[in-house]
Amino acid sequence: MKRDSQVSCGAASLILALLAAVLAPAALLSAGPAVALDRNAAGFTETQVSDQLVLKKKVKLAKVKKGQRATATVKAKVRLRKLDGETVDVQARGKSRRSVTRAAAAKAKKLAVRKAKKEAVATATLKAQRKGRGKVKPGKPQPTTSPTPTASPTPTSSPTPTSSPTPTSSPTPTSSPTPTSSPTSSPSPDERGSALGLNIWTLNDLDTAQQKLGWEASVVGVFADWVHDPDFPRATADAVHDRGATLLVAWEPWDSWQGGTSQGDFQLRDIIAGNHDTLIQRWAEQIRSFGSQVLIRWAPEMNGDWRPWSPVTNGNRAGEYVQAWNHVRAVFDQVGANNAEWVWNPIIASGGAVPLADVFPGEAAVDYTALDGYNWGDSRSWGWQTYEDIFAPSVVELATLAPNTPWFIAETGSAPGDLKDEWITDTLTRAHKDGAVGVVWFEFNKETDWRLSADADSIAATQPFAASEAWFTASELADDYWATP
Repeated sequence: MKRDSQVSCGAASLILALLAAVLAPAALLSAGPAVALDRNAAGFTETQVSDQLVLKKKVKLAKVKKGQRATATVKAKVRLRKLDGETVDVQARGKSRRSVTRAAAAKAKKLAVRKAKKEAVATATLKAQRKGRGKVKPGKPQPTTSPTPTASPTPTSSPTPTSSPTPTSSPTPTSSPTPTSSPTSSPSPDERGSALGLNIWTLNDLDTAQQKLGWEASVVGVFADWVHDPDFPRATADAVHDRGATLLVAWEPWDSWQGGTSQGDFQLRDIIAGNHDTLIQRWAEQIRSFGSQVLIRWAPEMNGDWRPWSPVTNGNRAGEYVQAWNHVRAVFDQVGANNAEWVWNPIIASGGAVPLADVFPGEAAVDYTALDGYNWGDSRSWGWQTYEDIFAPSVVELATLAPNTPWFIAETGSAPGDLKDEWITDTLTRAHKDGAVGVVWFEFNKETDWRLSADADSIAATQPFAASEAWFTASELADDYWATP
């Protein structure tokens, strides 16, 4: 009996030992990550240990690869930070190294295409010149009509008014045909060449633009209306003169803050009747007191249909613009403001609603003629236009209307685009060849960014002209240049 009891106890002990051996690995595994793994721990199989080691290696490798990608991205960003003088921040918004590579390739391709275009134009031009033809125009063929820009910005001394309206459609061109080449009009009144100028909002804008461009304007254009500028801007005139430049004032009979063409207080017949003589006389006396030359483009772009002084708006009638011009100038003559130089300034003929001859007061009544014209590029349906498209037909008309009167471009600009720098070069070159005594750029970011100082390529395009003897910038002789007998 005792022996049977011992046998039973031994069997029970053996069963318990076997059961403990079976349950031990499961207990260790259920303990979770807090239980340390030991390669030699009792009960672990080789497969289980191997799986755990593989998992650790994968985690470690993933961390290493992530660090390598981050390092490569930073290196790529540093390498591509400067490309062709422009900042390239293709790493913004967490782009990967692959994205960086694609962006760099796209940029390089764009630069290569641009270089190829320039080389193609230069080669074609050289071949054309050898065959006796003129400069080859870059770009696609363009329509002969020219768009009409908004010309009158905010007065420099007042808060910003509502923006000037832009014509909604491309106006009908006049009957004058487009010439095959632009003839040379009246020569410059001075052998020093053509003047480089800027139209600006404020003197601070002028100084900022000039600092970027690396040259100083010899003509500075400003805008003044008859409501918010009751006095000649003497402080601005003094500052411009101190900078060695001549002031060009777009003197406009309207309320530019109100905008629009319906302004009953500024009908042309009211000006003719003398209703605004007090203002006109005050300006004349203040300009005479200033003493230095002042270029006045009174009521410019009169041949368009977007200003209240146009013959076809605001209840005006044919012939009244010329009468109003003569009346305003007569008041200045009576006051003795002989330092005022009168600039008759239409928009380009193809952009106007009125023939130039219908609003021209005659050569005896003007000291200069001028044109406004813009290349609107892709911002308008008619697309890219060259100097030939925009200015050439009107240069022909000016030479017919006023063959003995010097002319210049009072407002111009080009919308942004890959060929903007070439457009600048072509326009300045052609204008000088056609006898323009100056080109005054519209240095505004308004309907689009017209500014010369907007980008490095446009700035570079102006440098050869600023340095050329055929052009002049700010000078003590600026007033003498614009003085007429």
